[in-house]
Amino acid sequence: MKHLEPLPKSALQSQGKPMPSASSSPSKLKLILAGMMLVAGLGFGMTAIWRSASNDNVSKSEQAELIAEFAKLKSIDVEAVAVQDVDPALDSMQLQIPQRQQLQTALSNHNAPSTTAISSLPHSETSLVWITLWDFAAADGDVVHVSTAGYEMDIVLKKSQTRIAVPVDSSKTVKISGVHDGGGGITLGIKNGAGMVSLPVLQTSQTLTLPVSF
Repeated sequence: MKHLEPLPKSALQSQGKPMPSASSSPSKLKLILAGMMLVAGLGFGMTAIWRSASNDNVSKSEQAELIAEFAKLKSIDVEAVAVQDVDPALDSMQLQIPQRQQLQTALSNHNAPSTTAISSLPHSETSLVWITLWDFAAADGDVVHVSTAGYEMDIVLKKSQTRIAVPVDSSKTVKISGVHDGGGGITLGIKNGAGMVSLPVLQTSQTLTLPVSF
């Protein structure tokens, strides 16, 4: 009688394991591909949502309403810079020395009390005022160019308010032009006295002339 030889340990272990079926590998591959497609779809969806949230989204009807409301405005009520605040205001304008000296001469009024604001100077028709600007929609990098009485500068609009000092001459106007559109038009808000005004949506190179009072 032939004696049965014991099987090696490795053979016993292999006998106890089920053999993978031929269909298991394709099933796993399908699951992996499905997972990759799901992740890609979610990524595209989140990108689309982010782009929509980070760009201005003002409807045509809202834009028309802004134009109609702006047409009703007689002027923007800005704040005159008080005499004691002139030097800090000039510092904020980052003027070249000759420009600063020229503006200081135009603003000089030795007869004005130190507690009053600069307004209707007898030796010059130039006044210094504060203008407050911001982006009333999404802070998407919109940039405007402010020009008035020989002074000009570019302002990147933010969601928070930015206050700048500018000179105003006898025309009592400030020009604001669109420089860069972050998407959906340049959405500019401006302080009007104690209130706030959303100006018509600007396009690049488009200019609004704002009558101001103070």
